[in-house]
Amino acid sequence: MDDSDKKLRHLNKILKSIRDINQLIVHEKNLTSLIEKACGILVRDQGYFSAWIALFPDEKGSYIFAEKGLGKDFDELKTSIISEKLSNCAKKAIKTGEVVLIKDPSSECRDCVLSGNYKGRSAMTAAISYNKKNYGIITVSTSAIFESVEEEIDLFTEMAGDLGYAISSIEKERERLQAFALIEENEKKYQKLFDSANDMIYLHETKPDGLPGKILEVNETACRKMGYTREEFLKKSVLDLNDPDFEGDLLKVIDKLKEKKNVVFEWSHITKNGDKIPVEISVHNFVLEGENVALAVVRDISERKNLEKELILTLNATTDGIWKWNFATDKMEFSSRYYTMLGYEPDEFPANYESWLSLIHPEDMNKAIKTAEKYLETRPDNYENEFRLKTKDGGYKWIHASARVVERDNKGNAIRMIGNHTDITETKKQEIKLKLTGFSVENSPISIFWIRPDGSFYYVNKAACSELGYTEEEILKLNVSDLDPNYPIYERESLWRRLKYEKVLQMETLHKTKDGISVPVLVNTYYLSYMGDEFEIANAIDITERKLAEEEILKSETKFRELFNNVSESVFLHEPIDAKNRGNIIEVNDTACRRLGYTREELLRMTVADVNTPEVSKNDRKRVETVMKNGTFSFEGEHVRKDGSVFPVAVNARLIEIGEKKYILSLVRDISEEKETLRREAEALMQIEKNLLQMAALNDRIRNPLSVIAGYLSLEEDRNTSGLLLQQVKEIDDIITELDRGWLESQKIREFLRRHYGVD
Repeated sequence: MDDSDKKLRHLNKILKSIRDINQLIVHEKNLTSLIEKACGILVRDQGYFSAWIALFPDEKGSYIFAEKGLGKDFDELKTSIISEKLSNCAKKAIKTGEVVLIKDPSSECRDCVLSGNYKGRSAMTAAISYNKKNYGIITVSTSAIFESVEEEIDLFTEMAGDLGYAISSIEKERERLQAFALIEENEKKYQKLFDSANDMIYLHETKPDGLPGKILEVNETACRKMGYTREEFLKKSVLDLNDPDFEGDLLKVIDKLKEKKNVVFEWSHITKNGDKIPVEISVHNFVLEGENVALAVVRDISERKNLEKELILTLNATTDGIWKWNFATDKMEFSSRYYTMLGYEPDEFPANYESWLSLIHPEDMNKAIKTAEKYLETRPDNYENEFRLKTKDGGYKWIHASARVVERDNKGNAIRMIGNHTDITETKKQEIKLKLTGFSVENSPISIFWIRPDGSFYYVNKAACSELGYTEEEILKLNVSDLDPNYPIYERESLWRRLKYEKVLQMETLHKTKDGISVPVLVNTYYLSYMGDEFEIANAIDITERKLAEEEILKSETKFRELFNNVSESVFLHEPIDAKNRGNIIEVNDTACRRLGYTREELLRMTVADVNTPEVSKNDRKRVETVMKNGTFSFEGEHVRKDGSVFPVAVNARLIEIGEKKYILSLVRDISEEKETLRREAEALMQIEKNLLQMAALNDRIRNPLSVIAGYLSLEEDRNTSGLLLQQVKEIDDIITELDRGWLESQKIREFLRRHYGVD
């Protein structure tokens, strides 16, 4: 057998091995088993002398190895790889993404611990990767006479890519299962948090007028503090808990809630035993399963109310510029520090609103005044403002003003507030410096991190803080391992060495927000050395939508299915009827199944024509053309049940798009009762008409004999007798005339019913 025949037989073996590996990929979902079986397949038919695979650490930080044909000699290579001492061929394959062919590993790869196993053979190494992510490496040994066959290199490249795709799919499935487990764990956690919260929590209905309705759920704290059992709570409205003597403006609160969806206000509640407790209520309106509801977090502020007055009286000039304002008397007080922090002597200028205005920097005037005036319009609990105030030496200091209402009257109107001025000049200088030197980085919509070799943060931008829920100061006190659970601190040194070697890395990982939520991110990171300092510059992109797509689809499908199946009308989703489609039914709700007598599975094997009567089906194509043109179409037809019975229906069809494909959504209403009602109305009208005709004939039959009697009486000579009889005849005739008029009125009624109600 010449070399060409040997090469052909060799390629056939390799092709069979790849085909078997592709079949393996379809059903094998365990990484270790996958690569072990893959190595076995590659060596099984003597396609290759040996094969080994090394997968890089997963989220648990463990390598996964498999080999065939090497035996104990492979243990030394595993130790080398774990120590991050990759061979040159492996490094080259990872860097270039191409197959590395070594004709004589024993002489060319002296750094490889297996070089002695390849005497007289060639070796091929490729990176196992998918979608720009390296999962590991694969190496095989083959006869030296085959090392130049390009077809084999192509097949080997394809196989490595297929393994990368399989590993990526297994990881995604594992992530999906982990996400489901996390959701279940979070649900239990949130329920525990709900019941163990220190504040009372009510979930209640919201009436159309905005007023709170029936209580739907409460936590254990509410039961304990209010003295009611949960069962007693669920029979009450929130209004039943309110103190009738509290003079708050509930309608005003409701108006704010309609506008903002979330509002915080103070009120008074009455416990089961009659005690009154002041409360601070934070209400958030939202829609739950199609119903308007509100979640109210109710805090007992009895202690706070008792301490507020004491706190006001104990404040003194030891803090930054204290100021007080009595709205009732319009009198203000400035502490000594208020003056001295600006270089003035205490009481050097009057303590009033006008003095404050006179000190504001001209550039800050409009904003500061608008903020203050907006506050004074409604006087909520808290006030915040920033501006520059003029010092005695003519300079300016940046001031942060904050205040809080400390007393209100029984109508809720603010009486007194107390505030302070804090010198933030140095902070502002630093802010300006940061804006001048890093505006583009600071305002980038992508989260950016500068990380030191030890994993501590040197800098983070606004987007990173926003995404993670921390302040910049908080993040700068953390380590990468605090935010990324996939990279614990003991692996930092290893990752740093890898980054310095490869210069650029890309990875998918998780970032943990301040409130404990793990957010999937795509991180691009590179090594930077600047003026003797080394940094890892990383940017992170939130890929939550992609990672949670399956979960969201599942949730949406569950909600849709619940609503879909509870609609009182039959719902059909089907393909349009055209040259390619027969109008196959894609989806139906429970109502359709119940009315037609089929199971859902049976209906999904049917077409629209199968549920229509043959007469109705004649025009199916025309109706579909109308829907495709106008978007909607309504008509009456007939449906056939599984038992063969027929019933009338009213169909409202609408064209919808799912993805890039068009479907028809039909709402079908059973109009059997309507048809029966119309039939009965028609029968009633026919009876009325029959009665009218009988009445008209009867009138004629009575009037004709009366006319004869009247004629004979006119010939009677006894005028007295004839006159009396004629008078009686006339009265009978008048009665018949009234009946005629009634007949005419009945005719008008019949015509009215015919014209306005379609009764025929």
